Amino acid sequence: MRKGAILGAACLALPALASAFSAADPAPGVYRAAPYGYRATLVFLYSEHIHPQVSSFKIASHPPVYYSGRAFVHQSRFSWTGHTASGHELHVAGHWTSAHDVFGTIRSDGVTKQFHARRETVGGRTNGAASVRPTPGH
Repeated sequence: MRKGAILGAACLALPALASAFSAADPAPGVYRAAPYGYRATLVFLYSEHIHPQVSSFKIASHPPVYYSGRAFVHQSRFSWTGHTASGHELHVAGHWTSAHDVFGTIRSDGVTKQFHARRETVGGRTNGAASVRPTPGH
């Protein structure tokens, strides 16, 4: 009985331990997620000026849509809500899984999509990852 309890406790601790190691130290720079099947791209900036933060969110479409506001990054995670000058709201939440990869969700106009953004490198050699898709049930 005691062996089973110890094994059960170990099984419960493993997911928590794995999630503790899944966070990564973000690399400063511009991140880009190219929505699959859309002509728009989510772009944002991660910087460590004073505090780790994300800012400069925009939807790169024709014409581009810029959002105000910033959010602090804590333990490689952020949750940000911004508005355009006309009042349109966008919510983005994400977490780094490696120094150059962010996974998360985008919510706008009642629709939530998952995304995978990649950091751009000098000269644009690393472009945004190609996965933004609707979240099931939304």
